[in-house]
Amino acid sequence: APAAARVTSQAQTDPFPVRIQRVRLKNAKVDFADLSLRPQFGAKVYELNGVVSGLSSNRQSRSQIELDGRVDEFGLARVRGELNPFAPKDNTDVNVVFKNVDIVSASPYTIKFAGYKVAQGKISLDLQYKIRNGQMEGANQIVLDKLTLGEKIDSPDALNLPLELAIALLKDNDGRIDLGLPVSGDMSDPQFSYGAVVWKAIGNVLTKIVSAPFRALGNLLGLGGEQMEAIAFDPASSVLLPPEQEKVQQLAQMLGKRAQLQLTVPSAYSVVADSVALKDRALRSEVARRTGAVVAADEAPGPLNLADPSVQKSVRDLYVERLGAAALDQQKQQAEAAEVANVATATPGAAPAKLPIGQSVLKRLQGEPKVVDATAYYRNLLSGLQQSQPLAADALPQLGAQRSAAVLAAMARAGVASGRVLSTPPEGVESPLDKPVMLKLGLGVK
Repeated sequence: APAAARVTSQAQTDPFPVRIQRVRLKNAKVDFADLSLRPQFGAKVYELNGVVSGLSSNRQSRSQIELDGRVDEFGLARVRGELNPFAPKDNTDVNVVFKNVDIVSASPYTIKFAGYKVAQGKISLDLQYKIRNGQMEGANQIVLDKLTLGEKIDSPDALNLPLELAIALLKDNDGRIDLGLPVSGDMSDPQFSYGAVVWKAIGNVLTKIVSAPFRALGNLLGLGGEQMEAIAFDPASSVLLPPEQEKVQQLAQMLGKRAQLQLTVPSAYSVVADSVALKDRALRSEVARRTGAVVAADEAPGPLNLADPSVQKSVRDLYVERLGAAALDQQKQQAEAAEVANVATATPGAAPAKLPIGQSVLKRLQGEPKVVDATAYYRNLLSGLQQSQPLAADALPQLGAQRSAAVLAAMARAGVASGRVLSTPPEGVESPLDKPVMLKLGLGVK
């Protein structure tokens, strides 16, 4: 009864089914040509051996395939899986493997989609595809050995990408590129093209890689590449901080595993953030020296104690020298007026607070404003002095050059050859006040 039911079912779907139990291929040859390309692509499979079982024109059936062959002289072709060759869009599950195939013969495809001929290289493919009711889901594992691009050819379909950089990022020191590439598509769509689907997927992968090369390279090598595209420096400083030293170590590892890559380090400075910080540092150094402190040229002066009488006197004297006695007197009047306004706001109708007689006389003798707390007054004086603080014309470019030199020196200590890390001429970058100045690194091909 079950057998009769199967026969009836088959008769309903295909009243005259064709069934072939087993087909054996021995030393067959397959000659494939893609006439849609200019130049045309052709490939030959020799010594094709294997078996196809269960061939049937019944759409509900599937044939079992097991084939092996030779591609060119030393390439392997292998097919395993199940499908109905009369209705491949309905229910297909196949695995196609190519190993050690010369990729130079595929130049027509690389010319069309990449805009380059292939000078040399071998390709291995592991393709696993499932098709259900015209919906294709595929997983492509692509391994390229010693891929070398040849002549650049104009093609309207070529990817508009820095392909040399993408290859250098992907290729390890053994000259191998190992790329996983999932694809999908609707085969019932009249516009469906398998080649276009695959090259679109490749284009998406390469676009992500070249648009964020440090992140892509970090992911490929198991390193945190998200933050390695820039080295941070404190404003006015060329000291490589410990977290940035770790970045340099990771960058050195990356370069060690990608022999074709070259790192570019900008000699960057911030016109705003660095200028303010350099002026502030120079001003604090000058005030400290006037108090008798010894401050070396490359030494950070540290904070100023605005409650220290010697610091106060140095600030007032410097203010008079640079901005004049009248400007200092105006600052005093503003500080005293602010004191009166603050007291009136805090306690309406109250009289201004009075200093003790001895302290009031002392402050007047010192030239200070008659206020309880003069901290804000001296901060205003320092702010005015900072704006007038002179800055050497080459101070910012020198700072940028010192920063790039610090990175290059750290890369050299990490074992990176000097020719693989280059610095660029000094350039200004945008950076907010009190935020690190970022040296945005670049990756290129040697």
